[in-house]
Amino acid sequence: MTIPSRLTHPLPPAGPAGGDLAGTYPNPEVPGLDTAPTWAAIALNNTAGGWESFSGGHYDPEYSKDLLGWVSLRGLFRLRTDGAKQIIMAILPAGHRPAETLSFSTNYRRGVSTPSYGTLADPPTLEAAIISIHLDGTVICNQMSAEVGHPGGEVWSFDGIRFHI
Repeated sequence: MTIPSRLTHPLPPAGPAGGDLAGTYPNPEVPGLDTAPTWAAIALNNTAGGWESFSGGHYDPEYSKDLLGWVSLRGLFRLRTDGAKQIIMAILPAGHRPAETLSFSTNYRRGVSTPSYGTLADPPTLEAAIISIHLDGTVICNQMSAEVGHPGGEVWSFDGIRFHI
């Protein structure tokens, strides 16, 4: 049996791409999938000395949504005043909220000091917590520690939180 040469030595595809593809063959592109996400600042709940960006070489708290409907959060932030068992951190805007309440297991560092806050604890301790994101977009921290009302200086991270809407 003889195999036709077009099967053993095929030509690369050429010409304009069609359908969902853009550009030309042999290297068409899928528009939008190869672009970097657009990040927007999360408005932290700053009432009564609440939350603020931790900065210092870290991302500020931000969110993004890709073309497939995945919402991602990132950034480091801190609680400036006394801790609480449950407190609203932020509210995500419409179009970036889950269909049901989601909970993410995380850790936070308690007693982190910066020059503007003085020494809060030496050394800082790592505590277990849950960050919940509700239907209305509220982002709530749920501390697991039995200790409540300790001095501020809790540093939290949104890094790794991702969900589909």
